Amino acid sequence: MTEAEFVKQFETLVARYEVEYLRADLVSVRAELRNIAEAKRFDRERFDDDMAFADWAQSRARHALGPNDGNP
Repeated sequence: MTEAEFVKQFETLVARYEVEYLRADLVSVRAELRNIAEAKRFDRERFDDDMAFADWAQSRARHALGPNDGNP
């Protein structure tokens, strides 16, 4: 195998790994956002009003998106 062939194969494998990693991450984020939208995993009555719930949901969405994507 030539160096150029090795580099090309390596780049292909890295790209495939990145796609699979990003796909798994997207599934996780979508699941968390669905939990927020459907008000799962918590008792919505514990919030004083809709604003408190919205603040919590925004915080959870930022957390689900991660440190780079979730903050302005």
